Amino acid sequence: MSWRGGRGRGNSSNNNYNNGGDFGSRLGGTQSSGFGSGGSSHNNNATVEIRGWEGGTRDDLVAFILRKCSIKLQNVIVNGGVISAGVKQEEAGPLVKWSGVRFAGAPLRITIVESNKPSSASNPPTYGTVEILRNFLQSRYNAQISMLDLQNLKNDVYLQQNGLFASASTASKMFPALMKIAGELASGQQRMVVESVNLAANELQEVTGVTTLAQAFPDLKNLSLANNNITRLKGLEPWRHKFRLLRELILSGNPVTEQPGYKEEMMKMFPRLIMLDGQMIRDESTLDQLKLPLPVKQMFFENPDVQGIATSFLTNFFNAFDHDRAQLAQLYDETSTFSISVNSSSPRVMPGGGTTAPSQAGWSAYIPLSRNLQKVTTESARINRLAIGPQAILNAFRRIPPTKHPLMESPDKFAVETWHTNGVRAADDTGIMISIHGEFSEQQTNTVRSFDRTFILIQGPAGNMIVASDIMTVRSWGGSESWKESVLPPPTVPTTVPGVNTPSAGAGGVNGIPPPAPTINPMNPSAPPPIMATGTPPTVNTPPELADLPPPQLAIVQQLMQETRLTPQYSRMLAEQANFDLNQAAVLFQQSRQQLPPSAFL
Repeated sequence: MSWRGGRGRGNSSNNNYNNGGDFGSRLGGTQSSGFGSGGSSHNNNATVEIRGWEGGTRDDLVAFILRKCSIKLQNVIVNGGVISAGVKQEEAGPLVKWSGVRFAGAPLRITIVESNKPSSASNPPTYGTVEILRNFLQSRYNAQISMLDLQNLKNDVYLQQNGLFASASTASKMFPALMKIAGELASGQQRMVVESVNLAANELQEVTGVTTLAQAFPDLKNLSLANNNITRLKGLEPWRHKFRLLRELILSGNPVTEQPGYKEEMMKMFPRLIMLDGQMIRDESTLDQLKLPLPVKQMFFENPDVQGIATSFLTNFFNAFDHDRAQLAQLYDETSTFSISVNSSSPRVMPGGGTTAPSQAGWSAYIPLSRNLQKVTTESARINRLAIGPQAILNAFRRIPPTKHPLMESPDKFAVETWHTNGVRAADDTGIMISIHGEFSEQQTNTVRSFDRTFILIQGPAGNMIVASDIMTVRSWGGSESWKESVLPPPTVPTTVPGVNTPSAGAGGVNGIPPPAPTINPMNPSAPPPIMATGTPPTVNTPPELADLPPPQLAIVQQLMQETRLTPQYSRMLAEQANFDLNQAAVLFQQSRQQLPPSAFL
């Protein structure tokens, strides 16, 4: 229901949030931690009072005392600016010695309450009190609209006549006791169905004292806290991740509504919230379509153009990085930067299923290059470990152990995100950000490591793509389970390709194919190396024959189609037979092109 629905407008103040009556009083100026709490109800306990805690919440203070002093506060009651709590007799003296310790930016003042003075707690409610609260709840419940009206409790005549606000300690326990009884009524034979609660005009400064509302009515849909005195977003923190079905919240009349990020924080705190202070903040139909948790996507590309640039760039970049890093110098200009950081504290992932984790080695080869700002703290060291310009970047590359990135052989071991970005070097320039996560092996030691690498590409003066920024993080092997969508079937490699003669095995390499020559363009031996993406490639509609290929393999097949003019079917067969290696594909194509039928070409 909506607070302004047909059943809500025009009713008495008990049934309408918008007629001036609202929830909220600090329940007699006090807040309690629970039903029947008391600081001196046990003879073996002492009562302490703590002041100066207002910078945090009650729960923050309890956790702070336990962590700092190893003392657990019991029966905690908030009474204005004073917190009363029970501790063991032998712990009272040591706790007082901590008086003056700073909490939330202010010193705490801790004192022991003398036994002949009244404490901030009293005996649990009697049977008569239970009946009083049950009658009160039934009088405030409107079954027609499933609403419980608990506004302005302090001024309720029935509660005053029965002494529920006669003392601070009685008032502090009243709401938890009320919620305990409400929960019993909600689950009893004559079930009290509550979808809406009005807690307006109760002088609440935070919800700690009324947090038990979430236990009594976890499926609450509408809630008003209007005209209270809640000033901080943190004052609502005890209800975070509670009220999973709450769709309308009213906080108007509270200073917290003026806080920056108020609306956004309420949307985070209550994930199904539709209405806030009478304004619609979400489309309810989209919430119903949202399925959580969101599925993991291994690859993200902003659009097909960006996908074409990113897949081509990554394929050629890592091919050159693994075979001849000198080629990469042309990708950087005099203001390009590169840095590498070692994350040696990243936890290693032990594989399951009886498999063995890849071998690991130390970080001695990387530490002299590492620009981990948590470890490298001096300004001079940070400056020296930032490579600027192609020569300095190439020198840094040469100090990294030789690598092998299985991007083509095992694309499921990599995750890529790519999107446009602006203002890289000038306010009006446009670039492409490529973030890749995966693994590589060190060729000399067979050590397998995980890495994260982020490139920012911009257009150079000649229309080519320049790497403006290259940031690399190396860490212990962590596997690829975190981004795995599904197990990708291995590419089907036919024993023979129609029209293509498969060379026999020989000393020159596998099946007679010589080792790859990464410095040569596979399709045109006289052309420069194809490691630089130039301009924006045309958008290519993926043929149905290639739709199931992961992006890195798709990029290889598309490049073969462009260079050889083969049809999608033959380009894929050629790529699969060459294990998606452009160099091997070039050799096979040159050897077999005369035997291919005309139908193999576009």
